[in-house]
Amino acid sequence: MSPTIRQVLGLLRVQRLNVNKAIGIKQQRGLKKMSKKKKINLAISIAQVVVQALILYNTYQQYKYSKKYSA
Repeated sequence: MSPTIRQVLGLLRVQRLNVNKAIGIKQQRGLKKMSKKKKINLAISIAQVVVQALILYNTYQQYKYSKKYSA
């Protein structure tokens, strides 16, 4: 007895679902990696802003100090 078209299509669907699951897992891993990279980039950007603010603050303090004692 040969399999019916529905049975064959059912088997194909199951295989296709497994492939889709595998692709979905790969995409999820890729998204996790991308989200980690985005978090790292965001943290680096915030750190750069903080460092620039500290440099600016220090420069301003030195300017105030030099102006106070030079006059």
